[in-house]
Amino acid sequence: MTESNRFVWSTPNAETCWRSIVLFGRNVASYKFALAESLISVAPKHQSDIIRLEELAPVFADAICRHLKEAPKQSTANRSTFI
Repeated sequence: MTESNRFVWSTPNAETCWRSIVLFGRNVASYKFALAESLISVAPKHQSDIIRLEELAPVFADAICRHLKEAPKQSTANRSTFI
């Protein structure tokens, strides 16, 4: 089994979940960076590993809106539209 296969098939934990968000999917997808930014912003306020959607959603929406002000599409492809 290769190193990358061990990662894909490993038991989910904080590190593998974070790597899934950051590594999988297209690097130009704005939602990916907004989600990572939102999790980094909200996480220090918690003493557990659980962040409720009700708390994460407004922070995530704000990150997406800031992105929209700078770039009206999700990726660098000419045919791309926002989300």
